[in-house]
Amino acid sequence: MLRIKYIFLFITLSLYSKEIVIDLVEQTLVAKDDDRIYLASKISSGAIGYETPKGTFYVFEKKEAHRSNLYPISSDGKRGGAEMPFMLKFKETGEAIHAGVLPGFPDSHGCVRVPLKEASILYFWADIGTKVTILGDAVQKYVHIPKSQYSELSSHIETIGASVFAQKGITSKAFYDKALELDY
Repeated sequence: MLRIKYIFLFITLSLYSKEIVIDLVEQTLVAKDDDRIYLASKISSGAIGYETPKGTFYVFEKKEAHRSNLYPISSDGKRGGAEMPFMLKFKETGEAIHAGVLPGFPDSHGCVRVPLKEASILYFWADIGTKVTILGDAVQKYVHIPKSQYSELSSHIETIGASVFAQKGITSKAFYDKALELDY
C-alpha cells in the first residue's frame, strides 16, 4: 500500500504547476500558479536553534484542524497540543505551513507561520503535491531577543496594541486571547 501512495504522489506532482515560495530572509511567502501570483504574505519562520529547513519540498499532508505532537513541552515533560490551523505539512519531521502569530521575526519551532486569513486561503488553494521552495537564511538578518526580555517587550507591545485596538473598538484582552489561541 505504501508503494501506491508514492506512485500517486509522483503522478500528482506532474499535474500541478502550483508552487509556494518562502523567502526566509525577507520573511515572506508567495503562492504562484503558472507563474501568476495567487497570494503573498508575511511569515514567521524558525527561531535560532529551530531553523526552517531550506530546499525543495512538496505538500504531502493537509489538516484543517491539527495539533502538534511535539510542542509545546510542558513543565512535566509532556509534548504536544499546540494548535496548527490550516496545516500544510511539507517535511516528515513535522515542519509545516500553518496559521500562527507573526511577531515580526523568526519565532517558530521550524514551521512557517502565516496570518489566519492567508493560511485559510492557502489551505484551500494548495493540493497534495504542491511544490514548496524555501530560500535564504533568516537567522543572519534578525536579532535574537532573550526570553528574559520577553515580558518587558510583551507589555510594551500590549500597551501600544491597546491604544490601536481601542480606536477600532477592540479590547486588547480580546486581541490577546485570540493571539493565545494561535500561539505556540
